[in-house]
Amino acid sequence: MGLIRGLINGVLDVVSILLIIRIIMSFLGFSKHSNRFTEITFEITDVILAPIQKIVGPIQVGNVLLDFAPLILLVLINIIQSFI
Repeated sequence: MGLIRGLINGVLDVVSILLIIRIIMSFLGFSKHSNRFTEITFEITDVILAPIQKIVGPIQVGNVLLDFAPLILLVLINIIQSFI
């Protein structure tokens, strides 16, 4: 049971790191096709974020669209890890 718990926590940690990297890259203006690293990061996180983005969607503030899906997913991952 400890091995499975550790594996799940490890995967969730990797997803969290990729989400934080994605948030930083988006903030700095990197597009999905800026380079191979950003493509891989966006492809991996897009699969996980898509269901949340369908429910929440981006919120427009002035001329800017804010996507809270990565933040929501980070909170959900934290909650899941607290129960494991």
